[in-house]
Amino acid sequence: MAALMTPIVAQDQRCERRLRSLQIGVLSGSRAGLEMSPSSRSQLMGLKELDVAIHDWDELFVDIEGFEDDVCRMLSWFPTPNHELRVAVPKCTNAIAKCVLERLVAPTLAKLHVCNNGQFVADVDPMLVRPLVLSSFNPHELPLMLTSLSLSRCLPSRIVSGFTDESWTFPASLYRLDLSQNGLTTGDLKFLQPLLPLNLRVLNLARNRFHTLPTPFPLNLRVLDISFNLALSDDLDPAHWIEAIPLSLCKLIVFGCNLDDDVGRLLLAARRRAGKTRIGAPKLCINTSTAWAAGSGFRFSSANRFSTDVYDALVGDLD
Repeated sequence: MAALMTPIVAQDQRCERRLRSLQIGVLSGSRAGLEMSPSSRSQLMGLKELDVAIHDWDELFVDIEGFEDDVCRMLSWFPTPNHELRVAVPKCTNAIAKCVLERLVAPTLAKLHVCNNGQFVADVDPMLVRPLVLSSFNPHELPLMLTSLSLSRCLPSRIVSGFTDESWTFPASLYRLDLSQNGLTTGDLKFLQPLLPLNLRVLNLARNRFHTLPTPFPLNLRVLDISFNLALSDDLDPAHWIEAIPLSLCKLIVFGCNLDDDVGRLLLAARRRAGKTRIGAPKLCINTSTAWAAGSGFRFSSANRFSTDVYDALVGDLD
């Protein structure tokens, strides 16, 4: 196996040289010679942020255990950052998740991002493939100061609801949770809903597979991103979740959901219910993407199917 390391060095305000990002490209082949010299490792000490991306250019990697061993060995090269950690790997596995927690998570870590940068399959057979389960991120091993958690392209459909330990929960300290670009179904969200932290402010569920949203929402939620969930257009009772939107919500992102005017009017009612700020601006901003078709009277695209009147009311000032 050959490893290509490309450090990106930045200077902080005191002109100290600090490594900000290190990308490692992994070529399948011989696994000999994977190491980092002590002098190189010493130069990485005192990191505030660490961004590691491991790329496998052979998507047909057969020896998964050997691959996990190699990734864990490389992760052990680096010192633990004290504020933010980003790890991207070709396959998110339970063994690699355990490695990340044991070797790279410091007690002071505030932001943790883990994603799959290889091929992601939303539908897997757990009898044939060992999918990543949320329980691998043991909340007792996560730092008490963790405020942001991102798990993208690594949670297949129905695995969360079917294979997560009943005692597992999200860290109570989280303000921001990003579960975008996974395969989460409505059943998965129903399982996760009671586990969401009470003080959660930002929830990103973009690009998943759910057709409705379970309620109630966290009472202090301020930003909700459900964009590019086309199955939402099949929801037979969208009022169930739209009328449950908390008054704390400031931003709702719904582009790419193929929503029609009936849903648009429900969203408009929620926007009016939220009211205005002291300066007269709407408290709830609804982000929707659409395109104009001349002469049709509708703004349409693969994004949403709102008529001109409904679209203008959603994005304009409140009466």
